[in-house]
Amino acid sequence: MEITTNNVPREMIPFQCLPKKVQEQVAENYENAPEFDWVKYKGWWYCLEDFMIADSVKGWDGIAHDSYFSGVLVRLVDGGERIVFGRYYC
Repeated sequence: MEITTNNVPREMIPFQCLPKKVQEQVAENYENAPEFDWVKYKGWWYCLEDFMIADSVKGWDGIAHDSYFSGVLVRLVDGGERIVFGRYYC
């Protein structure tokens, strides 16, 4: 598995602070969207609900699959206040 990351922690943004257009889009897809904090990565908005626990990937806390061979990884830093993103490819 190849993992790429720039190791830059990103701030989580409360739903109420998202642009109105983004609020409308995520509210369509998430029943409890206002309860989550959001992070933008590579043009997409993510919340921690998008990720499963990544027990099989050492050093990462969560994983979301794009396909059978690729996806997004997250690592919580600063006591869970910020997120580092990575991409994996098999």
